[in-house]
Amino acid sequence: MAAHASEETEEQEKERVLKATYYDFANPASFGGIKKLSKTTKVPYEKTKQFLSSQDPYSLHKGVRYKFLRRATLSYGINELWQCDLVDLKHLGKHNNGFRYLLTVIDVFRNMPEGIVSITILPKVIIRLASLKGLTECLECSHIEIRIIRISKANKTFRRGYLPGWSDEVFRVTKVYFSHPTTFELQDLKSEAIKGRFYAEELQKISKRSDDYWRIEKVLKTKGKGRKKEYYVKWQGFDERFNSWVKEAWMR
Repeated sequence: MAAHASEETEEQEKERVLKATYYDFANPASFGGIKKLSKTTKVPYEKTKQFLSSQDPYSLHKGVRYKFLRRATLSYGINELWQCDLVDLKHLGKHNNGFRYLLTVIDVFRNMPEGIVSITILPKVIIRLASLKGLTECLECSHIEIRIIRISKANKTFRRGYLPGWSDEVFRVTKVYFSHPTTFELQDLKSEAIKGRFYAEELQKISKRSDDYWRIEKVLKTKGKGRKKEYYVKWQGFDERFNSWVKEAWMR
């Protein structure tokens, strides 16, 4: 029992040292990476890595990978597979005869554009056409460790470097596809599936529990007085479905 308590105290001391160093603006290792913080604090690399994965300043601003291996796109002939993309030009609409979007289409086999269509109003439903040829059977992994992850924002063009590169909202991995490379399906914390699949490079595992501190975007309502006072809050990065009441004592 005493040995267990000693180990726990040692772990708590390591975390205290890591936190004190990481948030000390005067320390060269503050708000830095795993290697530098581990070297400065003399805390093992893996323990430092685990600590940083639970800290929002690190996980939100961790470096984003833009170039990595993606699944191959297969086409077996001319006009067999087209790819479409929508160019958002809302800010130029008044200078472009009211046209706010450009729908571009390219023939994958020839790598040649098939046409560009100007659109004034974005349709409520955009149907995605995809060829099923050449796709391999996807197997569901039956023993998946449920992981809390953030999603990369790397697809946002001209993203400012000082803004977070990862989502505030966190998700769970629910299915693994053994494609080449491996891809993942996700769901939010309300168990609602997220459309599409994600590469490992677009996901970041974090150590965050429901009883950890989560950032609040704004307080919407209040009720009660004294020790019974509560706030109805919107959580940073989460939509209105996650709004909830929290006790004043839980906030800082």
